[in-house]
Amino acid sequence: MANVVFLHGVGGASPESAWLQPLNSGLASQEAPRIGEPTDSIFLPDYGNLFAKTPSGPEALETSRKDDERTSLEHRLTFWARQKELERVVRRHAESEEIVGLHRVPGPVVEPLAGVAELLKFEEVTKFMKMPAMRSAVYRHVLAQLPQSGHIILVAHSLGSVVAAGLLRRLPAELTVDLFITIGSPLGIPRYRSHLGALASSFPYRQVHRWLNVHGLRDFVTGGRGVAGSISSAIDVAIQTHAHSLGAYMSHPATAAAIRSVVFPLDRPASGAATANNRAVARPIHEAWFPLLLGTAFTHQLAKSLPTGEWKARLRLDAARSEVARRAVDDIVGKRAQRAELIRSMQERGVSWEPRQLTDHPLADNRYPTLLDLTTGAASLLRGTWDDEDLLALAVGLLMQPLVDPFDVQADLKQRLPALVLTLNVVRDHRGDLADQTYAHQVRDSLVWAQKQMVESKFPWGTVLIGTGVVVLAATGIGIMLAAPAGLAGAAVVTSTLAAFGPGGMVGGLLTLGALTGSASALGALGVSAEFEADDAETMHTAAATARIVADLAPLSPETLTVTLIGMLAVIHAQTQLPGFRSTEPYARAVVTAALDSVRAEQSIHEEIAPGADGTKKWRRKQDLLVRALAALDSLTSVPEVGLQLEARKALETGRPPTQY
Repeated sequence: MANVVFLHGVGGASPESAWLQPLNSGLASQEAPRIGEPTDSIFLPDYGNLFAKTPSGPEALETSRKDDERTSLEHRLTFWARQKELERVVRRHAESEEIVGLHRVPGPVVEPLAGVAELLKFEEVTKFMKMPAMRSAVYRHVLAQLPQSGHIILVAHSLGSVVAAGLLRRLPAELTVDLFITIGSPLGIPRYRSHLGALASSFPYRQVHRWLNVHGLRDFVTGGRGVAGSISSAIDVAIQTHAHSLGAYMSHPATAAAIRSVVFPLDRPASGAATANNRAVARPIHEAWFPLLLGTAFTHQLAKSLPTGEWKARLRLDAARSEVARRAVDDIVGKRAQRAELIRSMQERGVSWEPRQLTDHPLADNRYPTLLDLTTGAASLLRGTWDDEDLLALAVGLLMQPLVDPFDVQADLKQRLPALVLTLNVVRDHRGDLADQTYAHQVRDSLVWAQKQMVESKFPWGTVLIGTGVVVLAATGIGIMLAAPAGLAGAAVVTSTLAAFGPGGMVGGLLTLGALTGSASALGALGVSAEFEADDAETMHTAAATARIVADLAPLSPETLTVTLIGMLAVIHAQTQLPGFRSTEPYARAVVTAALDSVRAEQSIHEEIAPGADGTKKWRRKQDLLVRALAALDSLTSVPEVGLQLEARKALETGRPPTQY
């Protein structure tokens, strides 16, 4: 059931069919149901006859309620989350602005012309703009024809959009506008929004949930301009039309897509299900997603652990987490469609495969995370995934990395530590005697120690991503490729999903740190088998992957390299302090030594070609950092004996972490 209000422009109300026929044509092209069925309610307020009268009556006062600070922030964050959802739906229907249109004509030229046209052709507009009593009469008349409660979609054309914008802060208290669409609106011209007062600065987020403005680049009434530049609450979609007609706007795919997204939302294949206690349903999630889910579980625990007084930080963190999760889910849906098409094309070419090759895949049915998993349900999918030793590098990474890239949400070590304790509590199996709090505090202490080894003064390591390099593929695609005979149907179907979480950020940094410290789970996630048979092909593959890990340290910026090395040192230090943990120091030393050799060679040639240049200074700084990291490793252990040196070299060449020391 839909309640739709159509608000006309000059000339009086258009018949219902003038609105619905073009709209339903657009909906049909998107395989959506029609609007105007018996279960729908259509409202057509008519204010056109008022302009022939002398206005009278009381002023139409604003009724928008003022919320307390916390409630107001909640409504704003929710509004912008809905707007981003709407933008993802409609942006694909925007048309190129690289054409000759009124948007290219300077405002000082367009605005006087609009005023002349209004004076000559649109007397109603002039009266509405110049006579406050007329505006109040129109507002009262339209409000009397609106529902007094419930939810509506409000679509306003031309002058109707100017009227509707003025109504937004005058709506009945129990009436909610789920979607506000302005079409052919002149609100992009300053004259036509001059009466709106506080709308731009005090938008009624509680009652108006979304706003889309569709404007024609050659429509003289709009001046070719959108609204968002002046009222940021709106989303502008430009279309290549010179027509100002109702049909041109109502039939456009952007209008139909926006209405469909609210009235007939598509079921998300990745939306997920919840049990009665709101925990994710156990499913065989592909292990490639585990680092991402761990980062999600950590940010969830961080939001829960923030003190009551830090409600602003919690609301903003939750908003960022939800938005990034929605982006991820949308991308997973898109990439699953790409994979399905790839499989179909291969079948048509007669390619065959084992069933396991299709099901053992991060994008296969039931193998990918849902929206619930990426917001609140990740922990229930991860319990027992890692043993304490493999979890160590990941725990260090959680204390170091940006939380929800690309949003720069900050949390210091004091805030992160309780979240790490809670995260360990929900993902560890607790098979030993090591308490979660002891584990987390040692990780914190080791991180503080490592920071002191690498930086002389306060360093903004919490805002710098741990190194990317070899893990960019892992962070953005995690080996997501069609499991079919090699060489057929091309390369990997790489998602941009995890790029939203930050290649080298939430996922990439965890894997980089794990690979650098010889974590078997991290190497496995990178396609580097920690336990493998001595097959020539696999040995070559593993050695090549490890060589990439080594090489990727060299090009990092000094800042990113600093953070990466701090993380590595923290892991090695914690290994020496936690009972029963084996040290992977020889493996890490071998990787850092090889990286130092590479940096030294590069720095030498820079010194010869561009002595004193900023780029040369960066290479010199990176050499100093790697030397410093090796010195820190020396402080933790004695010089390895010959056997350990051979073991470390073997680890470097094969990618297999040392097993005996």
